[in-house]
Amino acid sequence: MLRELVDNADGADGSVASEILVIGGPGLLVRKASLHAHEALASRLALAVNPSLPLPHASTLMLEPPSAAMLDGALSPITKVETKSADGLRSLLRISQGLPPLDAGPELTIGMEEIDSRLDKLFEHAQHDGSVFAVLSGEYGSGKTHHLLHLESRALADERPVFRLGVERLDEDLGNPQRHLRRLLESASLPLRRKATPFDRLEAWVATPAARKRLAAALHDIAAEDHDASKAAARIAMVSQRDEDGVDPDAVIEVLGALDLIDKPAAASYRKDAYARLHLWLELLRRLEGCEGPVIVLDEAENLYRTGVSRPERRTALRSLAFYCGGAIPRACVVLAVTPDTLVALREEAGELLDEIEEQATLLAVEDVALLRRRLLRSRPITVNKLSREQLRDLAQRVKRLHAKVRGGTGRDPDWESFLDATIASASTPRELLRAVTLRCEERAFRT
Repeated sequence: MLRELVDNADGADGSVASEILVIGGPGLLVRKASLHAHEALASRLALAVNPSLPLPHASTLMLEPPSAAMLDGALSPITKVETKSADGLRSLLRISQGLPPLDAGPELTIGMEEIDSRLDKLFEHAQHDGSVFAVLSGEYGSGKTHHLLHLESRALADERPVFRLGVERLDEDLGNPQRHLRRLLESASLPLRRKATPFDRLEAWVATPAARKRLAAALHDIAAEDHDASKAAARIAMVSQRDEDGVDPDAVIEVLGALDLIDKPAAASYRKDAYARLHLWLELLRRLEGCEGPVIVLDEAENLYRTGVSRPERRTALRSLAFYCGGAIPRACVVLAVTPDTLVALREEAGELLDEIEEQATLLAVEDVALLRRRLLRSRPITVNKLSREQLRDLAQRVKRLHAKVRGGTGRDPDWESFLDATIASASTPRELLRAVTLRCEERAFRT
């Protein structure tokens, strides 16, 4: 529950602010299944559970300044942020909280040569009907999320829609595609002029009679073919037979919106239905929007091995991974983002757990457990390499320049070099370094 509330507040819908008070006995901090056991969560709590980790969400409100120096000079008047600076300000605010920016802007992207080389090859192979699979491996705070944002930026530039699914809430989501399909669609990004989700396009597809007739023609063609999406397309066409525009908007929204699946159990028929609807989405995006094969990012796989996750839950989650990572989605590039220790655990369990899944009578043909096993064992990970001292300095300088550009001023700082040397030496991750740089720039802007 804490993981959902604290660590994922910056998801597709996000939150403005939250304060969570947790009350408990000594076991909350010292027992085996304590907050210490969840490094990513522990770092987000305003507690001294591990002083070496950053505190991304622990903002501090000072009702009284610690010294008169904080109030030297008059306070700057509140000014409206120019539209062109809004994205930069949003990035700075997130960095100041220890969170990665929502967009991988070029001014904050560095050290991506290896991933660019691998992506070129992955996208080239994904042009064929089969899918490709890659593992992105990096420690917590090493820049894995920023690499994924860079991947998304590259994919959108290549006309590929990006679908992202976090491996969390295992009892409701990953192991149950009929439940997580809608969330997968809500957090997707499409390579259109304005960054949009599939549901934004759904509204446009049914908005006018002309648009509905175009959609009806595409659905009719898909239903007539031997396609993974044919049954889902035929279902819409069957309900729409008497509609003069060729398609009934309510039927389209029911099937593609997937609201009717959220409360369904994990029976094979419902999983198959969910997979078919995802195929239908991808085919409609290809025919109506000109999209290439999708990029599917499966993130936070380390949650499979957190305290409280049972072996049966992991087994169920791997069954869904077998669909996404097992080659069932044509022309797809699937990226599994994991920490190194999680990858080791997945590989160690790949044989035994996946064998158990293969023995299940309800296993679907598209949940290719054998291919998932081979890919987990043989895939050469794309490693998030540690940035050199020179790269860290460059990155810090870029954040400083971005701050001066967005907030105004010259960005002059007589003690900058000594501050930067000390912070690079003490920061355990790039995330911690950038947060310190941003907070320093904000402090100086406040004083002047």
